[in-house]
Amino acid sequence: MTTYYEILKVQTTASVSEIESAFETQYNQWRRLVTHHDPSVVAQANQALITLEQVRTTLTDPAKRSAYDAGIGMRGAVGGIADPEAVLRAAMPPPFTQPPTKAVPAGQPGAVQRVDAWICPKCHTANSIGTGFCKQCGQALSRNCPNCNYMVEASAQFCPACGKSIEEALREREMEEQRQAILQRQEAERLASIGPMRKISTDAWKYTKIGCVLAFIPWAVIASVPLWIYSAIKAREVLNSNLLTDDIETREMANKAYRWSVLPLAIVVSGVVIYLCTLVFNQ
Repeated sequence: MTTYYEILKVQTTASVSEIESAFETQYNQWRRLVTHHDPSVVAQANQALITLEQVRTTLTDPAKRSAYDAGIGMRGAVGGIADPEAVLRAAMPPPFTQPPTKAVPAGQPGAVQRVDAWICPKCHTANSIGTGFCKQCGQALSRNCPNCNYMVEASAQFCPACGKSIEEALREREMEEQRQAILQRQEAERLASIGPMRKISTDAWKYTKIGCVLAFIPWAVIASVPLWIYSAIKAREVLNSNLLTDDIETREMANKAYRWSVLPLAIVVSGVVIYLCTLVFNQ
């Protein structure tokens, strides 16, 4: 029958601190499996936790440990027990079921994978839980859960930390990466188009100002008209673009170029129309 010391994997002469440390290691290992998707693993984990609590209660209490040691026939144990076998039967919990010692193919109905070691799928060597690569052949044994980044066994179908299906989490991550790639490409295209739009807006405002200066020179207003027309068209092109929704400065410059080219252009056109009408009525 498995003894308490074998369950904790400590020597029979282990101190209380060593027993507590071994208990914490075993307890944390089984506690992660309480939320496992397989009911048989959950039942095994709950039984293991109950057993571990009884082990700690016995081995950390000097009187109970002495009686237990006497019951299992350890040398140097405190005597005074009339029937050691009776003490052993009273102290021992229900049989502690060790996990399977052989790797079980993933997906086999009713299979429970070994939980005290990671088995290399290549050379079938048992490695400590959390090992990245097999100590015998170097085969990769672990990978990170795509959902919570927790290290899981390479052959695991579900993450013991978040309970997410590894394959489903991989598909979701791939879809998210594709979505991010599309967004990045769209943003790159938008930024590539912003540069020319900024230059168009700057040129429109420059030609608008040149046209306004020429308007104060006699007979040079004729040269201002094409400049204002060009500026108005280019400024309108920038304002109609959806690429500059966040570039307020460029849009303001285009808006200013549009107003100050259309306004004097309208004045000049109105003056020409009035002048022509005057000529017609004076004939």
